[in-house]
Amino acid sequence: GQAMNKTEALAAMVEVARIGRGMTPADALTQLGELIAQESPDDPAHDVKVEKLLRLGACIWSLRRGVFLPEPPGRSDEPEAPPVQRPREIAPIGTVPARASHPVSHHPVIPALSTSV
Repeated sequence: GQAMNKTEALAAMVEVARIGRGMTPADALTQLGELIAQESPDDPAHDVKVEKLLRLGACIWSLRRGVFLPEPPGRSDEPEAPPVQRPREIAPIGTVPARASHPVSHHPVIPALSTSV
């Protein structure tokens, strides 16, 4: 194969989805787990790469559960943020402690996990 730039990659993802060849969220999460497991601990970029993969998985998990993290300030007026009417049974955002929304920005994911490995 040849190298793909970001635009080509995104177009290819959309096309794969359009023809119904996308993974299920569960399979995507399993696949991400495998990619994370394959990352070499000796790689200086290990933590950065794994954190990106974990955050990608978190996005899939959230979409799959119908739970969307609040958009960072200033992003909400972008056209690609669809106005989602949340079903009533999901707790309103106000009931979630603010800290829980974006743990990554305050505590890197990796050091928290490495104690349990």
